[in-house]
Amino acid sequence: MSQQDLNVVSGRNRSFGGCSTCRSRHLKCDEGRPECSPCKSSGLQCGGYEKRIFFDFEVASDANLPRFRRPLLSEEERESMSESLTKAVSPKTVSRHLNEIDEECDTVLSSANIAISVGPFGAFRIVQNSTTAITDASDGSIWADCTQNVGLESDMTVTATSGSLTPRTRVLFQSLLELPGEEFDPSTFTLDGTIDGTICVNENFDESDVNLDFHALRQKSALPEIRHDFLFNNTDVNHGLIPPSPASMRLSVGADTIPHDAVHLIKHYSTTVLTLLTPFRHSKTPWHVLFVPHAKSCLAALTLGETLDHASLCAFYATLSVSASSLNGITQLNMWRDQARRYLGTAREHVRSMLKTAYDYPKTAKYKHILIALLSMVQVAIVVGNRDQAECYFIEAEKFIRMKGLNRKKSRKVRLLHHCYVYERLLHESIYIAGTNSSHRSHTRKAIESSGAMVYSQDSFSFCLGNLENLEGQTLHVKCREEGENDLHLQIPGFWPDTLYPEIFGLPEKYLFALSLVIRLGQWKDEARIGDTAATLSLKDFLNRAKTVEHYIKTLHRETHGPVAPPVVQLQATEPVLEDLLQAMCHALAIYFYRRIYNVDSDMLQKHVMGVRDCLLRLDSTDSTISNGSARLLWPALIAACEAEDRAMQTSFIQWFKNSASCSGLPYFDIAKSTIERVWQARRDGLTTTWMDLMIDANFTGNE
Repeated sequence: MSQQDLNVVSGRNRSFGGCSTCRSRHLKCDEGRPECSPCKSSGLQCGGYEKRIFFDFEVASDANLPRFRRPLLSEEERESMSESLTKAVSPKTVSRHLNEIDEECDTVLSSANIAISVGPFGAFRIVQNSTTAITDASDGSIWADCTQNVGLESDMTVTATSGSLTPRTRVLFQSLLELPGEEFDPSTFTLDGTIDGTICVNENFDESDVNLDFHALRQKSALPEIRHDFLFNNTDVNHGLIPPSPASMRLSVGADTIPHDAVHLIKHYSTTVLTLLTPFRHSKTPWHVLFVPHAKSCLAALTLGETLDHASLCAFYATLSVSASSLNGITQLNMWRDQARRYLGTAREHVRSMLKTAYDYPKTAKYKHILIALLSMVQVAIVVGNRDQAECYFIEAEKFIRMKGLNRKKSRKVRLLHHCYVYERLLHESIYIAGTNSSHRSHTRKAIESSGAMVYSQDSFSFCLGNLENLEGQTLHVKCREEGENDLHLQIPGFWPDTLYPEIFGLPEKYLFALSLVIRLGQWKDEARIGDTAATLSLKDFLNRAKTVEHYIKTLHRETHGPVAPPVVQLQATEPVLEDLLQAMCHALAIYFYRRIYNVDSDMLQKHVMGVRDCLLRLDSTDSTISNGSARLLWPALIAACEAEDRAMQTSFIQWFKNSASCSGLPYFDIAKSTIERVWQARRDGLTTTWMDLMIDANFTGNE
């Protein structure tokens, strides 16, 4: 059924899109271009539409009709090609083969012809005397409207010399086009498929199929060069392990406005890094619906020559930095390490500029975009092991949420971002013991209190210990919407039906509430040791509350390992990692409580240490590669491994961290492994060093 027929049946002559102005006013939009009718009749400036880059393949009679990609090969042919590739080379040796090609290419002079083939992979370069690949039949020909089509003026033809195609590619063309060898002449091959009088760049062919020289064209136009390999299709082969060639990474507006490897890095983030962050295999997580689409939208806007705010640019470059860090760990190429540092430096410049105007009115960026930027910077800091930088961005994110977010009506996307912040903040707070009374926190607390925003908060700013009398009864209390949304750091006991933690992280909220309780107890203990709050809570009261929290954690442990599994565990048929993630978190909570509050001997914790180790081994046995949500196992693995005493158990933990580091490429697995080894070495030397001692040590912050 066509789009027009659907509109007749539904009685609606519009899509669910619309310009940004109509969407903000909650009005119907006819999506007219260049401006819609409602904005024109109201005398308002039309805000335009979301920036998307797409490719057309054939004539479209109606611009409103939906457009689809047409695959070059049939499904059977693609399956056959995939099978032949996997048979030709082992997935574990892909990176090695590609690195061999790169190294061999580096040894050849740039002026020499080369043709290298290693297994199914190959690289070639043919030096041509003629640089004219585009014949301009009209002096006024420039790029067509890039917001609608990626094409050339109708009088422009594209030719390719016979030397631009390898023999393998010529055979491919002959088989696809069903032409005999003597009839195929690449010099007569044109890029057809006109739309509104323009000739579109066809994306059907590989990078080496058509050699286009856009140098002369870029001298006439300041608009970007759009390559036909500009795709965000994640359903094909994972290209995260393949370092792109300089030609395939070229995507520039004039000078260096757009990073040349942005497409490759975003694709690697989408296919490799993203799978580590969530235990779910569906596409409804915050990273699928917020972070990755935002990065793609930023790249599209930059490609179209638009100016972005500092928040969007910060999130964009932070995402590139994380992806480059991952590629550096996987490929061991210094180029990715340098790129990660360069993008991180750019992201830091933008986040500084963003924070200067984040509280201005009228606002300079959307609330979601600023929060995405701050959370992206948190992710970069955690990945590289810079806990001090992560602390800084966490405090800024909390300040922004309390002053700009709690007093607003929260959409689902905003709530997703808030949940992401709280989850990461609690894990950070559990091990960042040294800076709980920093000047940055004190300054931020005063700023929030002076703004009057604390009236919207349902919890305290500094993880104060609340009333835990009758905790078991309080946990049965059903929170209202305001309590559920504005109890930012989970201080209030109770149940909130609309919580999103199970959907995002596979954990019920009560597990994070238990972690919050231990954090608050631990901070009171540290402050009492210094003498700041010893008079406010007697030792008897502290021990009673510690006993209450201990009983609550034991209750969670019985529920997780009891005959009736919680709802999250019952999803293990579709998400196998969830059961082990839940059990590992439960064991780690017990270990963390006894170490943080009672500081017991490690001998008393070996049962829980073995429980975490068994969860990691089961996950490794279910998948030859790193499993979904492996990053969510980092905290339980770190807490448990630091207490391991048996050599065989220590070896198991080290092997898991090594495998996770090699498969993901993310530095924080190696950083955690080095921390664990330092604890073990201190224990062998007869010291009583724990992971808490290392975290308090100013020398261990992971800073570069």
